Amino acid sequence: MQNFSEQVADLNEQIKELQLLVHHSLDVIYKVDTDGMLKYVSPSVEKLTGRTVPDWIENANAYVRSIPENLAAIENAIQLARAGKPVPPYRIRYNHPNGKLIWVEIKEQAYKEDGIFAGFIGIARDITDRVKMEEELHRQHILLERELEVATRVHETLIPKNLKTDQLDLALTYRPVSSMGGDYASYFLHDNRLLFIISDVTGHGVPAALLVNRVDSEFKRQASKNKEPGDIMKTLESFIEHQFRGTQMYLSAFCGALEFGSGRLAYSNYGHLPQIVFNPEENKIDLMEAQTTLLGIPVNRGEAPIQDEITLSPQARIFLFTDGVTETKGPEGELFGYDRLQGLIQEHAGLPPERFNKHLLDELTTFKHDDFEDDIFMFHLERTT
Repeated sequence: MQNFSEQVADLNEQIKELQLLVHHSLDVIYKVDTDGMLKYVSPSVEKLTGRTVPDWIENANAYVRSIPENLAAIENAIQLARAGKPVPPYRIRYNHPNGKLIWVEIKEQAYKEDGIFAGFIGIARDITDRVKMEEELHRQHILLERELEVATRVHETLIPKNLKTDQLDLALTYRPVSSMGGDYASYFLHDNRLLFIISDVTGHGVPAALLVNRVDSEFKRQASKNKEPGDIMKTLESFIEHQFRGTQMYLSAFCGALEFGSGRLAYSNYGHLPQIVFNPEENKIDLMEAQTTLLGIPVNRGEAPIQDEITLSPQARIFLFTDGVTETKGPEGELFGYDRLQGLIQEHAGLPPERFNKHLLDELTTFKHDDFEDDIFMFHLERTT
């Protein structure tokens, strides 16, 4: 067992080591009372602030509390400590004698005298470089948000307006889950024929929106030539396989062409959900099933265009949609599904397409348990002759 003199020697050695650590620490260690008077401050304060220890002992309030933002943060820390609550780290500003602004992070622990809160023991650290980095990141974030805002407005121009003529009533409704989505629909009107498309790109955000933008340009270029849907899809298939090879991006797509006079509807479905044709005279729904896999998947589909055709009766409706409609989830995780969708179409057959789309979106909003998880696009066409 150590004798008393040995214990004292060990204690003195520990004190020397502690003093050495305090004197050479890059952080400033201090003790301050509730009035802001420094009881102790480590020598490292001179390197951080450009002012000596005696200067700080005498003028701490003038250097720190004279800045309104600092005073508010300090008073908040005091209120928390008086209430017996921990004080989270906070920041203060300090004006260096060389004219530079220094940002300092404060971490404090309250201490008591005679059982009463008397002040703080704290550590002050220079975080100026960190704050500058945060400010630069914030600046870049603002710039990115502005660029995304412009990109979103450009993306929104791809969504065509509703169309009403003597031959048809067409309404489109789009609800993305983010500012830019991967769902897309468009049409091209000829004198006696309407070409149209709806598609769903895998994923969301900027990559999906970029692919949608390219698909829109190519569809309109091909549709302007008044081609058949199967031929348009063949061209889109080749375009995507060559332009987006290696991106792991795919899309389902349904392309159709309606001839107003005869009611002939030709369509080509590449991996898209079964789309709906509704005959109000018979209150009957038919599904236009997928005939092949997604666009962008390299499979041998043969040389011939993939296409089927049917004849629409007068007042028949075509309801195209993306999977955000049928896959909206309810409180128990159940899907909205085809049965509910078909039931609504049959029940509200008298509503114009635009009003029906709004009603369906209201139904989905009521049905869903949480936020929508996927983009929603509806393309609703009523043949009026």
